[in-house]
Amino acid sequence: MSKRNKMGGGKHAMKSPRGVHDTLPQVELSNEAAQQVEKELCWCILQLQTSLILHKMTPKQAQDISHTINILKSPTAPLVKKRQIMRNTFGDYRAKMAEEENQFRKGNM
Repeated sequence: MSKRNKMGGGKHAMKSPRGVHDTLPQVELSNEAAQQVEKELCWCILQLQTSLILHKMTPKQAQDISHTINILKSPTAPLVKKRQIMRNTFGDYRAKMAEEENQFRKGNM
């Protein structure tokens, strides 16, 4: 028996039907969760826009940041992709947001 047949990749392997992803239910966020996501997106976009203005960078770096901003602003980009981009770009962006908010509160007291 070949390796291909063991792995299910033979000529009789099952194929997923077309449009199967179209029939999956869309996950709806609660109002509070949607507001939190919007807040996180706005924070990340603001950080990226600020870095475009304040830091000297190569045209390629600026293009990459602009592309990232466009994806985060896109209403058609999946939320999973946006969260992945935010995590890859900023690391623990939620902790950074909380830290920035705490510094802001300390400065205003």
